[in-house]
Amino acid sequence: VGSDYNNPVNSTIAIKGGTFLKPLHRQDVSRPDAIQVSGGTFSEKLDNAWFADGFIPVENEDGTFGVATGSFAAEIAGVKYLTLQKAFDAATATDTIKLLSSVTDTPRLTLTNGKTVSIDLNGHDIGFVQNGRFQVNGGKLTLTGEGKVYEQAPDYGPILIMGSTEDIADYSVVDVGKDVTLEGWAPLFINNNAGCAYGVKVTMAGTVNSVRDTTGAAG
Repeated sequence: VGSDYNNPVNSTIAIKGGTFLKPLHRQDVSRPDAIQVSGGTFSEKLDNAWFADGFIPVENEDGTFGVATGSFAAEIAGVKYLTLQKAFDAATATDTIKLLSSVTDTPRLTLTNGKTVSIDLNGHDIGFVQNGRFQVNGGKLTLTGEGKVYEQAPDYGPILIMGSTEDIADYSVVDVGKDVTLEGWAPLFINNNAGCAYGVKVTMAGTVNSVRDTTGAAG
């Protein structure tokens, strides 16, 4: 299957079904959505950028790849990810993760060894599983955009910050934008590290909502 989808043609290849036994290849093109996949079975995994809105890739039991309805969780500079964790793991200090849909059952995401992550909630929410949270211990987390970050089973808080045992400036840094809501037993929980919390810096412009934990205790 081929098409000249560059200007002035601007055509689109729409794949809605069929079985493809050989890999699909696409030349580099600046125009997005030149290929839109919403169905079919493929011998190799496709680029996430090829899927039409509302469709995501799945791996079949026989090792082939198919298509299911669903939403990507996030993107970095146009590269889409099925889960927030995959985007979090791929992000560099200069990247911004943009949420594409609300996510739940998010595991613990740890920022340590200088890891810096910026997330634009983009009108969506992040729900953490029990004992899941952003854990900042020697890193920097920035949250912007409108949305809520919360514990599905309140325990500590959606953000837990640990300081250094040594007097180090800006060891663990958290910036929360004005349109962000944090919800949990203690929405911003600063934990001691062997009795110390050096280098903790928090800029909080958003909203905090404290709720009772799973035992009924108040934060």
